[in-house]
Amino acid sequence: MFVNRQIVNIWYVPGTKKLSKPDDVLSAAERYIEQNGPEAFEKLINKVLGEPTFMKPFAAALVQSMEKNLKVTSPLTSFKLLRWSHYLLKWSQFATLSKGAFSRLANAQAVLCQVLMDGSFRRRRTCKQLFIQLFSEPIGIYKMYIEEVRDLRISLRDSPSFLNLILDFTITSPSLSAEYKPVFLDLYVKTILYHHGTMAGITKKSGASYGRPEN
Repeated sequence: MFVNRQIVNIWYVPGTKKLSKPDDVLSAAERYIEQNGPEAFEKLINKVLGEPTFMKPFAAALVQSMEKNLKVTSPLTSFKLLRWSHYLLKWSQFATLSKGAFSRLANAQAVLCQVLMDGSFRRRRTCKQLFIQLFSEPIGIYKMYIEEVRDLRISLRDSPSFLNLILDFTITSPSLSAEYKPVFLDLYVKTILYHHGTMAGITKKSGASYGRPEN
């Protein structure tokens, strides 16, 4: 991998000749951060994610690791995986290359988001900032998330906080609010049908934002 005319191998782990598992790849990334700092890692990953030969194995390892950790309630692990998924979506063409892969990533993001949103104020703030940045990207990521929500590929039951985040972002923009009002009204109806515990929060917010459907 060439960066500034130097060969940089960030997937080096002492004692490991081949990185064949997702955890190996992400552990190597963590080691690079420990040795060089997060800013150096961000600069490097920004450059190399544009290379398909690097991006594809990184994306595959990340998605597999995220799905593996969906039932793990570690805020630190959830934050790291969400941060790397942010890098992937921001600095590569991953979202446009495979709709199915993006769907898997988005669903995993939503579940891991719930872990942070169930935590301290600082964790909630960090999670909100991360997704606001993603929703604001000019490459259409917000609309792809909306499609995931509309088609129920993001779980209403497992990810109420993510749905609240995207609703909050939508209603801050008059144009987005008008365009996607039918999506959230339909979501409101679906939450009524589910009507289980934490879904009540989305029900109230959707109804207050757009008005409840007439009987």
